[in-house]
Amino acid sequence: MRSDGFIELPVARPVTLGTSCVYRHADGTPIPATVGTAEFQVDSTTFPDGGKRWYLHAHEQARGVVGCQPTLSTSVFPTRKTD
Repeated sequence: MRSDGFIELPVARPVTLGTSCVYRHADGTPIPATVGTAEFQVDSTTFPDGGKRWYLHAHEQARGVVGCQPTLSTSVFPTRKTD
């Protein structure tokens, strides 16, 4: 892991990342009952172009979810809007 928190991955090389997910209240404090782990598979086609930053999210939406289902996005925000 780099000092900025990103992981550099070799181009077109499969790798398995172990992830840990925790959901947080609006004030940033963790919700203990939501802690989970999951493996995230990266294959040779996961990142079609080099040099982009991808963010690993615990789930594709941010509200009303349970569990750790890692998903990638080029945004720091989850892919579905929440209110």
